[in-house]
Amino acid sequence: MNIKQELPWDNPRFRNWVAVARACHVLERTLAVKLAPLDLKPAQLDVLMNLYRHPGTSQHDLARRLLVGRSNITMLLPQLET
Repeated sequence: MNIKQELPWDNPRFRNWVAVARACHVLERTLAVKLAPLDLKPAQLDVLMNLYRHPGTSQHDLARRLLVGRSNITMLLPQLET
């Protein structure tokens, strides 16, 4: 018996997922290039946009909204203060 085993990249859903991941990466890089003259990184922009939309947000809630750990927020905030 010769059974052809389907490989992940043979599945159209997997190929679609890879295409979306690549597009996301291109957008992230483009955003980073556009933010560079402002001395900002995409993660910092995420923080600023969330604070603008939700003034008075705690670090805990900010981390939850951005799907990151509180330690990530703790490291990002001092960079934004300078």
